[in-house]
Amino acid sequence: MSIVDALREIRDAIHIQSTALDTDYVYIELWKAKPSWWALPIEERGKKMGEIDVGSIPGATMLTAIINKAKIRRAPYDYFSVWKVETTDQLHKVEQRVENLDWWYDHWDEIHAWGKIQPAEEVGPTMVTGIPDAPEPPPKPLDFALVEMFKPKDSWYELSAAERMKIFEDLTAGVGDALRSGGSSPEIFLNRGDVEHHGDWTAVVLFRFPDEEAITAFLPGINQLEGWFENLHFQRVSGQLLPNPGPAIEAMIKAKKDS
Repeated sequence: MSIVDALREIRDAIHIQSTALDTDYVYIELWKAKPSWWALPIEERGKKMGEIDVGSIPGATMLTAIINKAKIRRAPYDYFSVWKVETTDQLHKVEQRVENLDWWYDHWDEIHAWGKIQPAEEVGPTMVTGIPDAPEPPPKPLDFALVEMFKPKDSWYELSAAERMKIFEDLTAGVGDALRSGGSSPEIFLNRGDVEHHGDWTAVVLFRFPDEEAITAFLPGINQLEGWFENLHFQRVSGQLLPNPGPAIEAMIKAKKDS
């Protein structure tokens, strides 16, 4: 079966007539419960579900709501619904019906997809040529950190001001590699040296990256800086930023001395 035939079958499966292709839209919701939902008393869950509007938006019809039973390459959501909507104004009203509930996103993880109904023959070619006017994908969260610490060696003080400036100019170019790898601008602070148990590093630099691959792509630009490691003591640490300290505490509790 060709992709065009498959798309046509999907269109027919949700009972959309070809005569409506010029005016109608489809809106799809996928959602799954967060642990906090199941922590609520069953009576409260039932009361909250009664607050959801599924049928009072003129021009918008929920065609079906489905429990996800897929086994192979399953989408990571337990429920989805398919709406037929006449205009984008009504479509946004469908979106807002849960946006206006102050509790929904506290307890449910939900994503959406929508678009204008069009013949499968028009959709298939875009899978080769690309989607016209497609929105830019959202930026990936910067959940990984690279921390670099440095202080001068004795040889640093033997360099002229111009030689030191050249090293930092080269460093600035290397920082540009971080931005091209999807990382953040560096956050830099000098060591005050007046707090208890302070280290003796002169400065600390923090970069944020979307993943470990971006950190790996960034490092060669710094590692190849001429004069940097020869004249500065340097250390770095990296890892994923944790939303809570639990995993780090657990790792420290279970830590064993290297053999």
